[in-house]
Amino acid sequence: MHVEAEAGATVASRPNIGPHERLLWSNPSIALGSFDSSPDDEDFETAGEIGDRPAIAFSRTAVGIAHAKRSPVVSDGTVAVLHNPRYPYRRFRVDARGDHSEWLSIDAELLLGMNRRLGNDPRRPFAASTAPLGRRAAALLRLVVRHLRDWSPPDPLWVEETLFEIVSALGPHGDTPKRPRASARHDRFAHRIREILASRSEHPWSVTSIAKVMESSPFHACRVFRSRTGYTLHGYLTEQRLRRALTRLEDGDGQDLREIAVRLGFASHSHFTAHFRSAFGITPSEFRGRATPAAVRELAGRLRPA
Repeated sequence: MHVEAEAGATVASRPNIGPHERLLWSNPSIALGSFDSSPDDEDFETAGEIGDRPAIAFSRTAVGIAHAKRSPVVSDGTVAVLHNPRYPYRRFRVDARGDHSEWLSIDAELLLGMNRRLGNDPRRPFAASTAPLGRRAAALLRLVVRHLRDWSPPDPLWVEETLFEIVSALGPHGDTPKRPRASARHDRFAHRIREILASRSEHPWSVTSIAKVMESSPFHACRVFRSRTGYTLHGYLTEQRLRRALTRLEDGDGQDLREIAVRLGFASHSHFTAHFRSAFGITPSEFRGRATPAAVRELAGRLRPA
């Protein structure tokens, strides 16, 4: 996630773009790009070197990220992954499709001016590997990406302001401190459930089937997962389906809403619409509309507050 100059752009505004990356938009303070890599790629584990500015990654598919000297995390759409400048990391496969995500590269002083909750050292501004990504922020990111893809020229003031809102909304998460052996075991247990559900969110899971995969009792699976993630099993699975819905609706691949609902694992079109409206404050068909400057501003204003 570092940058080379293109015609009409200043070097300061552009991070160097790696072989799996594409720059979507930039100015001297902040840049937005995408990353797409298959597990079959030889450099899958190490691609996407972090440059001189801190970077924030937002996954469209679940992927594992392990920063040096930190416990691995699952980037699953419910969290943003925080990368300090030049800090090494490796990725590992969770979803069979690989790593498909967007990233922000941002000036460190600007970042800390917007969100001191994430850290306070410009040389290493992030104190943790992840921060929770709220529903509104996740939806705003998808609107920005669609607007940049579908409309030329984009509305630069709205894009920049919206990216700043996304960064400002990220809350502190904190890496798990050293715990007794039993607690560390529970952390790994919850991490494994997160990998399984994030990689197969459309599967008709039950508590019993999850517990069977984990070789535990249903009660133990429910209790440990909730204590370590803050989600019930059902709540986490629903959240995964909602985050995937944002991307599916953005893709514009010709699928009707009924087909999307079934593929995501919802019981029906009406069930999908009800959950989506409750989560985001708008219907799937409204979110899917044309990403004109006026439309994205209007939708952003109607999204459910954080």
